[in-house]
Amino acid sequence: MPTRREQMISYLEASEYTVKDLAALIKSNMRDTIDDLDHIKHTVGKRLKTRSAECTSCHFVFRKRDRMNTPSRCPKCKSERIVGPWISIKKAS
Repeated sequence: MPTRREQMISYLEASEYTVKDLAALIKSNMRDTIDDLDHIKHTVGKRLKTRSAECTSCHFVFRKRDRMNTPSRCPKCKSERIVGPWISIKKAS
C-alpha cells in the first residue's frame, strides 16, 4: 500500500489540485497536507508546478507567494474570496 506522500504524488502527476482539494482526497488535515507538500517539493524538485492564487473579486494574482496555503485576504480589495494556488507535478520523462 502506498504511503500518503506517494498517493499525493500520483494525484498531482495526474491533475492539478488546491491544498484543500488534495487534503480531502487523501483524508488528511490541511496542516499535514502542507507539511507533506514541503517534503514532496524537495523530492520532486523542479517538477513541482504551482499556479498562483487569485482573488475572484478583483482578479489580483498572488505572484510572489511561496507558501502552498491559500492567502486569507486580497491586499488590493481586502476580499476573502481567494481561489488557489493550484499544485501539480510534471511527469518525469
